[in-house]
Amino acid sequence: MRKTLGALGACAISGLAMAQSAPAPASTDTGSYVQLYGLLDIGVNYTTRAASGSSSGSLYSLTSSVMQPNRWGLRGSEDLGGGLRVIFTLESGFFLENGTASQGLMFSRNSTVGLAGNWGEVRMGRQFDFMYDLGSYSGIVNVSGGMAGSAHTYGVDNRLDGVKVNNSIRYLGQFAGFNVGAMYALGGVAGHPGAKDAQSFTLGYTNTRFSIDAVYTDDHNPEFSPLLSPWLSKASGVKNAGIGAYFNVDEKTRVFALYTYSRAESLANKSNLYTAGASYRIAPDLSVGADYTLVYTRDSANAKGRLQQGDVGIDYLLSKRTDVYTGFTYQRVTGANTIAFAFPATNYPSDGNTQGVFRIGLRHRF
Repeated sequence: MRKTLGALGACAISGLAMAQSAPAPASTDTGSYVQLYGLLDIGVNYTTRAASGSSSGSLYSLTSSVMQPNRWGLRGSEDLGGGLRVIFTLESGFFLENGTASQGLMFSRNSTVGLAGNWGEVRMGRQFDFMYDLGSYSGIVNVSGGMAGSAHTYGVDNRLDGVKVNNSIRYLGQFAGFNVGAMYALGGVAGHPGAKDAQSFTLGYTNTRFSIDAVYTDDHNPEFSPLLSPWLSKASGVKNAGIGAYFNVDEKTRVFALYTYSRAESLANKSNLYTAGASYRIAPDLSVGADYTLVYTRDSANAKGRLQQGDVGIDYLLSKRTDVYTGFTYQRVTGANTIAFAFPATNYPSDGNTQGVFRIGLRHRF
């Protein structure tokens, strides 16, 4: 994830109950079904030091796809017998504030069909690489919706929410708590089989209290969001590696940490990102959380930069499908590329090296 990345946000410390996908269908995994699903997120923001041309100052805005990207979709499964199923997903992104489609595509987020069984699943089509899954170990899920994600728009690291990959074949299997996955996207260049291709791999383990995942991606034809910094948008390819983990201290408290490394191949820009945070469930319907992110960058001229960002947030469940949230993000950058950009959802970077954003939002899943 347009990507959740890069937006600001508010606290979704309701943990995995507020995960990045819509609710699963009521039927069993081995049954046949077709499901219509979706997610709507919109809110009001106050941004400090927003700059546009020769003017700058405080900005009030209404934006959507912040806590999570808006989407609607169809997914289904047909039982073929013997434990084998056909599975499909067609998912489109859009913006509530103006009704426009994400990236101008009918199914911008996902368009896949495949087979699944006890051995795992294989999907073919347009789908996220495995960097997307590392969002489970960041504030994007555990603390502050998109707030923590905004740190990933700085420098070359805006990859936490993954990239949608066309012409891809992806395998994912889960065995006794372990998950293993591999993806390959065909470049489609005659005479050059490796040109514009992409590879992504994941390996992890999850139990009731602890989860860890490691991911590596090498994409020679990345489809970057227009919200990304020039560090990535002008790159011919990008390599990423990351590892994330969370630990449930008890039924109410979770701590998490994440590290990612990114390199823009044609630009030689690099970044190392470190995030740590915690969430606490005050009541069954009320959660709070905070995190801290530190990013070190280096460009092709060996100029160094540093970003620091803090996020705090509160999330209140009105029902199992609807919540209201509020949160605050503050970002400070120093060194090379010293323009803060705490809330890319508005397309207004700071007029200096700091920026703060406060948001109140509403989210509904169907």
